[in-house]
Amino acid sequence: MSLQAGTFYKKDWDSDTTYNAFTAYHDTIFPGYRNQTYQYYYPDADIIHPKQKQYIRDFITGFEDVLLSEKFANPVKGYHQYIDKQSFADFFIIQELSKNVDAFRFSVYLHKQHANDGGKVHMGPIWDFNLGYGNVNYGTDGAEYTYGWIYDGGGNRLFWYQKLLEDPAFASYLNCRWFELRNGPLHTDSVIAVIDSGMVELGDAVYRNHDFWNTLGRYVWPNAFVGETYQEEIDYLKAWVTARLQWLDINMPSDCDEVVSIGEEIEKSERFYFEVYPNPTSNLLFIENQCFDGQSPSKINLFDATGKLLISTQPSLNNGLISIDISDLPKGLYLLHIENKDGELFQSKIVKN
Repeated sequence: MSLQAGTFYKKDWDSDTTYNAFTAYHDTIFPGYRNQTYQYYYPDADIIHPKQKQYIRDFITGFEDVLLSEKFANPVKGYHQYIDKQSFADFFIIQELSKNVDAFRFSVYLHKQHANDGGKVHMGPIWDFNLGYGNVNYGTDGAEYTYGWIYDGGGNRLFWYQKLLEDPAFASYLNCRWFELRNGPLHTDSVIAVIDSGMVELGDAVYRNHDFWNTLGRYVWPNAFVGETYQEEIDYLKAWVTARLQWLDINMPSDCDEVVSIGEEIEKSERFYFEVYPNPTSNLLFIENQCFDGQSPSKINLFDATGKLLISTQPSLNNGLISIDISDLPKGLYLLHIENKDGELFQSKIVKN
């Protein structure tokens, strides 16, 4: 098996660190959290070669080291090189929508792609939501309520999202992804339709279940709500989910229209990278050379939102800096292209305020 082959692993109750799992140790961890333990899941621990285990351990520990560093959001050297952003956003959304009391600490499955497929970590597949959607009455997380977060609970939860949400780029992407899903599969009508379709599929089985187990009208651990009838239970679920969706609409971090320079807008080249600031700006835009081999750009182009070329220049560096005056341009969104002599392209969205 290739060292960089695709693998599944998980974070769960089992804390065995001798053979089936590993702990990612760090000198300093995010405040309120602890070093995390991950279990090998597929291939089985007794099949994975020791070098493969070491590779996985080093990859995850390295990822967390980057997250804990001051430069964690750097588009080239930061967390972008490790994670599939959409899967991380979707995982956050489904866990917070359900307000699953076990979220981010138990039954957390992850998979790392083969190097040929990008080699990044994806969150999922997801499972184990029996203690979600208001069906829990224990703990200090307030999981039965439709308000509040789960991800920031500390302890043995993943600290990853605490750090990711410190990056305006990820926070903005998450917000955009949330409202994209709210206009489709997570629209309130769509979610209610899923519940209704489940009722149809179960049919008379719900009554046979009650006849056998006698669950309606009495507490079954860890119910936060006890309905006298099946319809009361359904009404509670629909009301809880609707209120939760509304709370997330209001409180989802950041704004979708917040534009930032992010790593996804950079063709990944460690030899060709620039810092662009301030952004937004009202007059001068500074471009700082961060190229590791000292390359200078051969061309800089600035386009408006329609793709019209507004500025084109062949700049020269002055102490590693290039300045562009955009004071005469109207307020709005622009796209900056910086190209080197080899045709490599750096892109960044710019906001003129």
